[in-house]
Amino acid sequence: MLFRPISLYFHFSIVWCGSLNWGLELDSMGDYISPSVFIPVFVRNKAHALPYFLGALESISYPKNRIRIWFVTDHNADDSLEYIKSWKNAWELEYDQIVIEVRDPRKGFYDDANTELSWSKKRYEHTLKVL
Repeated sequence: MLFRPISLYFHFSIVWCGSLNWGLELDSMGDYISPSVFIPVFVRNKAHALPYFLGALESISYPKNRIRIWFVTDHNADDSLEYIKSWKNAWELEYDQIVIEVRDPRKGFYDDANTELSWSKKRYEHTLKVL
């Protein structure tokens, strides 16, 4: 069986948001607090893979109340945005924060692209502005 890294389906990264003193962070009861984690996820036309990706997020054993997820999406020709919204509604009380940012709600692909997944000049320019 061929396994593909999840990054082929999504552009994402995980950012540790803990303190820089590298010591243990304790709550008022003296219990260890896990560092906060920020996960930005860039999604376009991935409705077919979202159940697998989001299922993997759900199964992470890290405390969900210490995880913040930021979805960025635009130009979806499929139901990616609707799927993300549905998932957020089901899970938002479990996580520290789930944010969905829709950069451009228009359906379809850039007008100078050959297909919905091709990287046209306008798409590159848009991505560089986002970063």
